[in-house]
Amino acid sequence: MPNQKGNCSSIPFDLAFVRNCSSDELLLYIQWLATVAIKRLIKEEIVMRFRLCLNLAIAILVSLIGVQSASFAGAASRQGLISGHVRTFGSHHFRIPQPAPVQAVPTVNVRDFGATGNGVTDDTGAIQNAIAAAQASGKGVLFPAGTYLHNNIITANGVGLFGVGGASVLLAGSQTNTAVILTGVNPSIQNLVINTQFVSTVGLNSVDPNKPCLTVKDSQGFVVQGITILQGNAHTGVLLLQSAVGQVSGVAIFGGGGPVDAGILMDRCANVSLVGNSMSNLEIGITVGLVGGTVSQSIAIIGNALSAHSTGIVITSLNIVDCEQNQIQLSSPIANAIFVAATTNTYSITNNHVLNAGIGINVQTSGGGVVTQNVIQNCAMEGVVVATVLPGGGAQVIGNLFGECGLISGTPVIQVVPTGGPDSVVVLNNVYAGHANMLSHFIFCTGHVNVVSGNAQTQTVLDIVIP
Repeated sequence: MPNQKGNCSSIPFDLAFVRNCSSDELLLYIQWLATVAIKRLIKEEIVMRFRLCLNLAIAILVSLIGVQSASFAGAASRQGLISGHVRTFGSHHFRIPQPAPVQAVPTVNVRDFGATGNGVTDDTGAIQNAIAAAQASGKGVLFPAGTYLHNNIITANGVGLFGVGGASVLLAGSQTNTAVILTGVNPSIQNLVINTQFVSTVGLNSVDPNKPCLTVKDSQGFVVQGITILQGNAHTGVLLLQSAVGQVSGVAIFGGGGPVDAGILMDRCANVSLVGNSMSNLEIGITVGLVGGTVSQSIAIIGNALSAHSTGIVITSLNIVDCEQNQIQLSSPIANAIFVAATTNTYSITNNHVLNAGIGINVQTSGGGVVTQNVIQNCAMEGVVVATVLPGGGAQVIGNLFGECGLISGTPVIQVVPTGGPDSVVVLNNVYAGHANMLSHFIFCTGHVNVVSGNAQTQTVLDIVIP
């Protein structure tokens, strides 16, 4: 009977030889047949396993494509935003252009212009001379290993500043003029350390471009990438003012622990992405919108890790924002991890992880948007608060997972203030997996909401109140 798996019927067999051979010859012949059969079985098993693995890989790929295409419209993927692909948000389509990748360019060496890099001599003049020469020749400026003290601001207009990593340090020596400033078209800074630890800002002004560690102002096509910022007390890590088409990525900001320390502040910017940055020991992580009456446009805040005292991310006066895949941990029991305020329109707060906060996500805006697929744990008060002003289904709270909430206050897990009317908020398929703690309700609506459905609790039986 042929073996279907090994197809042994194709193995040569000599019946006449078997009948006439000696026992020793027969044993050798059987061993030879067995060897041939095993080799063919192994060969066909390998082919079969390869085909199985190939089919499995294709199936997985197809399923992943299906999941990606079916993902919630407001949750733009990081790669999609970085590459500038069109993303869909409700009935809106928006694109966040990115600056061109920084190309390898010839550089001038700052030491050739008299910079010492010894951390004692003021190298401000030598650095500015090197920047001027680089600008005139279309080159960048290289900072070899060393500590370059500057007792005044450093301004790079349309020039790239490059270091060799942690060994290239720009050390601020002034309390009032600490900043490295990027301005103009296509400026960049990469692979450097900016250190303001030994000076504290005097007369802090959040929009004074001379006082942060790094300022980008009146710029287009800027890139801030792979730098480390060591902040002194009362400093801002990165200040972005009136700039467009730029990216701040892979930046590590270590705050001074002061009550006004901030990671990244942004105002009057457009098409800017904050991607994959880490911030710690700060009062506030990221703030978009500083000056009343001004509006930023198309901002992506994606994949950042924030550890702060009072607030993780503040979004205000902004048209189109994607706040996604951020990890936020706070130490204050009365603070907001993510706060969306004022006239922010078209927001997507998606796939963020909040650990320890007063309120996980607090939306107090007249604009519409989604709060979806977030994981929110250990909130002293509410997990999500949504207050609307405009009618028409503007705010959607969908598919969020909550851990412990109401740890110190008698609040609901989800609080809805539908000032815009019963259709101004949708609350669907949210899950509370924590304990009752001091919670008053699971979902509490101060006014009638038409769509509240599919919400579940795994350990509690808290009320859902809809007038």
